[in-house]
Amino acid sequence: MKPRVYILLFVLLNLATIQTHPAHADSIAARKLDAAATAAGKQDWTEAATLYRELATENPRNGFFWYQLGVAEYSLAHHREAIDAYERSASLGYQVGTSHYNRACSLALLGESKPAIDAIEPAIRSGLRNREEM
Repeated sequence: MKPRVYILLFVLLNLATIQTHPAHADSIAARKLDAAATAAGKQDWTEAATLYRELATENPRNGFFWYQLGVAEYSLAHHREAIDAYERSASLGYQVGTSHYNRACSLALLGESKPAIDAIEPAIRSGLRNREEM
């Protein structure tokens, strides 16, 4: 599958977990989520990061939004922000192994070798074991 298809599948699977109140807010969040996925599909990481940050802030218990924010920040080489987003994603139980691994990559890119190596352990404990996943 193409990356855009994966993004759209994630969007569809996670629409049900958006924590908003009135129906109008749901439609606004859905439009924002669609715009974020479109921006990510076009590799417009600045726009994607802005939208996923808004979604994550508005829905702080949605690990998908934090994970996608991490992807966007990482793609912008904003590794400190990516680390924070991946930590939130993992703490919410979303893509736990991959979140820890991506956090480790961001730490390594910042030159923080020891914390990067330490971050690999929870990735492995969470089931991320083969090289293809890394």
